[in-house]
Amino acid sequence: MNLASLERRLREIEGRRSDEPTVYLAWGHTTAEAEATLERAKRTGAVTEKDEAVALVWPDAGPVPLSRWVIFGRKHEDDLSDRELEILYEANEAEAVRNEREAAAERGEDLSHLDDTDVRVRIIRRTSRDRVGDLRFLAVRENPTPKIHWSAPGDGLMRPCGCPSCQAGETSPRIAYPAHQARFQAWLKRYVPGEGLFA
Repeated sequence: MNLASLERRLREIEGRRSDEPTVYLAWGHTTAEAEATLERAKRTGAVTEKDEAVALVWPDAGPVPLSRWVIFGRKHEDDLSDRELEILYEANEAEAVRNEREAAAERGEDLSHLDDTDVRVRIIRRTSRDRVGDLRFLAVRENPTPKIHWSAPGDGLMRPCGCPSCQAGETSPRIAYPAHQARFQAWLKRYVPGEGLFA
């Protein structure tokens, strides 16, 4: 029994014991590099056609994360960095949108008037077990709070600050927070009108 066979056998045993979802993450700086990494794992037997596996592009500077099996679940939450989890989530979301568009086209539906966020909202409305919670998560994720210098010297919540970014209006609470709220409300009105998600 070679090392790849032993690894596969151990994963099968662990999978039956833990009953938690596992996925192989193949990383690369480019799509071609990530897909080549995944193909190597398949050739060596570390990944089979029945396994959950995904090729992911690491867009950041610095070393690419180790390609590996990860197990999802609370006790394994440190197996993935926040950045890896973010990229995996975005890849899964993009695949879900592609699948939704393809399935709709096969049924003769035209989704060309919907952008990707419209399609994600459509998927959530049809499949979610916690529609309000998932819509709220999507809204916050697409409208992250900007960096704001709330603790700048001065009186009151909207305190003036002398730093260059606040003087330019980029991090000043007086400017950045109202602008963020306006964008957020416009997003809610555009994608989930009448939902009252944050009422």
